[in-house]
Amino acid sequence: MAAKTKAAGTRKKAESAPRQKGRPSSNAPKVGSEKVVDTARRLLRQPRPLQISRSEVAKAAGIDEKLVRYYFENYEDLLDQVTDASIADLEKVMSEASKPQKKAAHVVRSRVNALIDFLAENPTFFKLLVDRVYSATGKAAQTRLEELNTRAYDRHLAAIQTGRKAGEFRDDFDPRLLYIAIVGMSEFFTTGRPVVEFIFGESADQVRGRYEKFVFELIMRGVGKP
Repeated sequence: MAAKTKAAGTRKKAESAPRQKGRPSSNAPKVGSEKVVDTARRLLRQPRPLQISRSEVAKAAGIDEKLVRYYFENYEDLLDQVTDASIADLEKVMSEASKPQKKAAHVVRSRVNALIDFLAENPTFFKLLVDRVYSATGKAAQTRLEELNTRAYDRHLAAIQTGRKAGEFRDDFDPRLLYIAIVGMSEFFTTGRPVVEFIFGESADQVRGRYEKFVFELIMRGVGKP
């Protein structure tokens, strides 16, 4: 009888032992880190400063804040994973937009529209790039910078070279300058949204289609053959 009582006391002690710091309780919802990342990305799609708290993410995801602390060592780690997930989505979007079409100019138009649309729908994405990639130091940031721009530029260059062979584009312009110009024109439409809406007196979403058409025509007048 005494042995049985002792065993029960041992079990009770084990069950009440403190968990590791940040680890969720056994009855916490079975939620993977992907849901936390997706929720953080959804919050950051709203025009706002590049700052969200772990408690805000947990509340929006409907989970215990301990779960966020369990999956992510700190806020910086969460932002890095949000950045990587966003870059992966952009890769899919731009890869699809870069598929061969009847004319290389159509590919350029698809790429311009896709980039402007993606940035408009993910208004803090460029801020993430600046914070976690362009302004960051370290091997991870450098790897992100090289991989993202290498793939993006290779797709851009392929479209230009195809257009040159087909006689659509001039040979006397630097594709690297065009690449930078397209990124700049696409990015400012989102980061400069207040300017756009002040100038037009209407929502930037209402202006976007006209802007995409204008940017494409501007590019073709500059690099296309008469």
